[in-house]
Amino acid sequence: MNAPAGCGKTTLDKVLVEAYQQAGHRVIGLAPSKNAAMELANATGLDTWGATAKLFFEQDHPGAPRREWRLRQGDVVILDEASLCSTPDMARLMKLCQDIGAKLLLQGDTHQIQAIDAGGIGSALNRFLPSYSLERVRRFKNDWEAVASLDLRQGRPEAIQRYSERGRLFIGSKEFLTDKIVERWAGCRENERSFLAIAHSEQLVSEINQKVRALRRERGELVGEDFRIGSSLDVAVRDEIITKRNSPAIRTTTGHSVCNGNR
Repeated sequence: MNAPAGCGKTTLDKVLVEAYQQAGHRVIGLAPSKNAAMELANATGLDTWGATAKLFFEQDHPGAPRREWRLRQGDVVILDEASLCSTPDMARLMKLCQDIGAKLLLQGDTHQIQAIDAGGIGSALNRFLPSYSLERVRRFKNDWEAVASLDLRQGRPEAIQRYSERGRLFIGSKEFLTDKIVERWAGCRENERSFLAIAHSEQLVSEINQKVRALRRERGELVGEDFRIGSSLDVAVRDEIITKRNSPAIRTTTGHSVCNGNR
C-alpha cells in the first residue's frame, strides 16, 4: 500500500489486523527501525512487533529467547515504512515469507525518505506488483494544507507559493531564521503544542539548541549548574534530551528499551 502521510494508513492497519486475527492468522508488525515498529504496535495493539533485524536474528538462531518470532505458515507480516527498508533486507524478508508460506504486506510512501543503504526497491515493487493507494489526505484541518503537502511531495513549485501566501514561509539571514525558530518554539511550548525544527548541519542544530537553553535559563526553567555528559554535551536539571541511538540494555519508565528518538 502506497500513500502520502496523513491518508489513514494507520487507521486501515488497525482494521486489517483485527480482520486477519479474527480469521485465525497471527499478525506480526515490522518496520526498519524499532521506533517506527513501536508506533505501529501502539496504533494496532499488536503484541509481536519489532525491527526487521530482530526478525532476522530469531530466524537465524533457533535457540533465541523470543520463539514467538519464529515465522510459521499462515502468518501475516506487516512491514511499515517499507521505503526505508534496504533492498537486501527487503529481498531477504520476501524470500523468508515465501519459503515459509507467510503473507507479507508492504506499506509506506515511495516519495518519502529512502533507505540509508542501497534502496529504492519500493517504487519498483509498487509499479510491477499488485498494489493499492490512498490518495485523500485527511490529517489537516485546512483543505489548502492537504493540497500543499501533496504538491510538496511531488516536488511542485506551487507548494512554496501556497505556504508563502499564508505566512508559513520565512526568508532571511541565519540569525533571523534561528531567532524565528526559537520564537515559534516558545509559542508552541506555552500552548502545549509540539514543535519540530530541522537544520542542514549538526552545528546549526547545536546553535538552535543553545538559544533555546538560554531562553529557558532566562525564564528559570533550568535548575542548577550545567554538567557535562559525554565529550561535549552540557545539561542541567529539567533539560529535555532526545536519544539518537537504540540501547536494548537501558529501560525507560515505560518499561521499553531506549529507542532512537525517545524523549
